[in-house]
Parts: sequence; C-alpha cells; structure tokens
Amino acid sequence: MSIRLRATLAMVLAVGLLGDIRASDAPDAEVNPVTGKIESVGEELVGSDFDLRHTVDPGQGAPAETTLLTSAVANDRRPRIAITPTGQAWVAWWRDGSTDAVLVRKRDTAGAWQTERVASLPGQNSYHPEIVYSSGHPWVAYEFDTTGGTGIAAVAIDDTPDPFGRVTLATSTVAGDPSVQIHAEPAHLWVTWIQDATTMGWSELDPVSQTWLPVAFEAYDAATGVAGARSRIRIQVLAP
Repeated sequence: MSIRLRATLAMVLAVGLLGDIRASDAPDAEVNPVTGKIESVGEELVGSDFDLRHTVDPGQGAPAETTLLTSAVANDRRPRIAITPTGQAWVAWWRDGSTDAVLVRKRDTAGAWQTERVASLPGQNSYHPEIVYSSGHPWVAYEFDTTGGTGIAAVAIDDTPDPFGRVTLATSTVAGDPSVQIHAEPAHLWVTWIQDATTMGWSELDPVSQTWLPVAFEAYDAATGVAGARSRIRIQVLAP
C-alpha cells in the first residue's frame, strides 16, 4: 500500500514545489511504490482561476518534475492522488462550474496522462472527492447536493469510458461539510462521513459480492471527536 504524506508534506510542497497556491487547499501526496519517489497534486493559480499540477520529487536535490493536469476556465479544486502497485497514478478532483463535477485522470505505466473523465453523475452538483486504490480499481467517494442534505456516493473506476458501480450510500444531515473519506487496507474498503451533529456514518464494501453493506453509525463527542470515531470504525472493520 502506498504511504499517505498529506499532513507532513503539505507545507513543504506548498512552498517548495507547487509555487503560488494562495487560497487553495493543501496538496495531496503519496510515495510511488515502483520508483520510490514522492508524487503530489495541488492547486495552482494560473491567471484568474485554479488549475491542477502534478509534481514528482526525484529527491537528492534534483529539480522537481511537473505536469499541468488541467486548463479549464472553471476552477479545479482539491485534487487527491492514488498510486497503484504498478506505479500508475490516478487523480480525482472537482471542477467548480455551473454544475460542479467530480473528475478523474490517469497516468499509465509509460508515463502518459490519459484524457480526464467525469466520475460523478452528469447534471448532479458533486464535489469533495477522495480516492484510494483497492482490489484492482481506483475507488472514489464524493459528496453531492440532494434533497434533505448532502449525498454520499462511491464509484469504481477502470479503463472503460464510464465508471461503474456508482452507489449512493447515505444522505448526511450535518450542517456544513460531511468530510467524506474512503479507506483501504488489505481485503477491506470502507467509507466514513459525518452523518449529523453527534454521529458518524460508515459503510464497507463486501469483498465477495462487491456490494456496499448497510450503513452503520458510530457516535462521536467532544472528548474524542470525529477522529476518534473514525478510529473506532476502523477497529470494527478490521476485526476478525
């Protein structure tokens, strides 16, 4: 499994590798298991809008290798990266347009970036994606506007033109961002989110049927907060 370095590398990458990312989210980074190099994605202000840049840090003081991934007129926001065991990179982000959309783009093992694709449902205002690689596919969890709150969705991506297995897991009623996250560990894939003012929601993918199990809930409080609830959910998922 690749190593997430978001928290420890955000400041270094923002200042040293990605240039001016004023008013942007922190970069996301993973170690490529094939090359051993750190790869990151972040927002960069280009003219009057934010585009996305992919950066490879070769280490040992060598210059960073950068690729501009987007050039849309609309802002491209909060990219996330997942790197496969064979060194392919998948990037997910959302485009702040008249209808927000979640998009993905792949870099193959030869180093070529393929055309971006829409992962969210067309016409559905969708945003805040998270991505992991599990069981042979990238999986994206994201949020979308729906009646009564914020929808939580999950979808699998492969090399076919369209994503597959898109499922609405729940509708969060929390005021503000449900903070959806998707988690992968050997033989386990699950999604967590803030359901309401006191409760976390979560659902795990059944590895046999490849369907999402019914939503379960875990309370959180001021003492342990959301992070504590996510930790307890992880223990439940990984329990024998």
